[in-house]
Amino acid sequence: MAEAFGIIDKRGKRYRARYTAPDPLGLTGLTAAQRRISAPHTFETKKLARTWLAQIQASIANGTWKHPDVVAAEAEAAAAEAERQATIAAQKSIPAGEYAAKWIDTRANSKGEPLAATTRYNYENLWRPAEPKRRGHRAKPAGRLYSFAAVPIDEITAEMVREWHSTAIRSGKATAVARAYDHLRAVLHTAVEDDLIDKSPCQIKGASRASTGIERDPPTDDELAVVLSTIPDRYVPLVIMAGFAGLRYGEASAMRAGDLAIERNEHGDVACVRLPVGEAISYTPTSGRQRGKTKTRNSRTVPVFGIDAAALAAAAEGRAPDELLCPSTTTGGPLPHSTFAGHWDVARTKAGRPDLAFHSLRAYDGTRFAQTGATLKEIMARLGHTTVEAAMRYQKAGTRDDELARKMAR
Repeated sequence: MAEAFGIIDKRGKRYRARYTAPDPLGLTGLTAAQRRISAPHTFETKKLARTWLAQIQASIANGTWKHPDVVAAEAEAAAAEAERQATIAAQKSIPAGEYAAKWIDTRANSKGEPLAATTRYNYENLWRPAEPKRRGHRAKPAGRLYSFAAVPIDEITAEMVREWHSTAIRSGKATAVARAYDHLRAVLHTAVEDDLIDKSPCQIKGASRASTGIERDPPTDDELAVVLSTIPDRYVPLVIMAGFAGLRYGEASAMRAGDLAIERNEHGDVACVRLPVGEAISYTPTSGRQRGKTKTRNSRTVPVFGIDAAALAAAAEGRAPDELLCPSTTTGGPLPHSTFAGHWDVARTKAGRPDLAFHSLRAYDGTRFAQTGATLKEIMARLGHTTVEAAMRYQKAGTRDDELARKMAR
């Protein structure tokens, strides 16, 4: 039955209320019947139906009325926004360790490639809890960032980071602390990009560049000669590739007999051996030993001349092309550093350099190469460096004072 506004029909024992949606300018192109809207439910009495119609009429009159479809769409949008805000709130409260694990899983290097196994392991190690001693394994302290692992990422403050850094730096491991801080800074910078935090709490100037300042001097010519004469013959190629070609341990241990390009003179003597450096052996307790790309993901070829070239050619002689130059004597696979370390320790101690690191042989090669007059770019290419800063760390002053001063004389 028609009312002053709208229509009320009896439907069984209840009442249905309807009205015609306003369209004063005729923009909808619909007839009155097509614009008719029913209440979302029926009413127990006619009075209640009239009350509902009166409310609709009042909203039309004061300009607050909205079509039910619009109201439904707005409600749906509001619900979606509420859900989004709830999701953001939940993400902001994610523990830093859990967020860091996702960061490590999805992180790529500058070339868009997944993190190398060693890099991934080192990052994960920063967040691991302490491990008690067990049979066959020594106890391990917690990672340097473990104190942040359970803290919601949006609750990490600059003060917390400063206190952590102040405590960690007292360990005397400034370089290791700097690397941990740099990783934390990178993770929290991504959190800023993800809108989980407004500002990174890592605000300590210079904290990523700190170091212990300990200089690891390369060997002298005489010291290296003693090392070469003391180390077992089967490991001599490793020392030559590091000290006279600048290879990293992982690169040298990955070298196969067939990789060497051996050049001979007209008499048949070895004139040069070219080492193609494009792969390296890496090791982590979780993934074992793997052959992959070099540390910088770049390839290079390093020439070796003289008696060192002859020694490398002799080491490759009689080996199958895919056989390693310095394999493990037990498995024939990559030589574990732990197996080599004992022999290295004996050799360096006999040379009077118990502090000599195998990696310092790269500095020896870089320094000798620089002293021949090589440019910085040439040194970077030889050692496989991608930055000037890295290349400069592997050059030492050497002992050419008299020779250089003589060249300066007028």
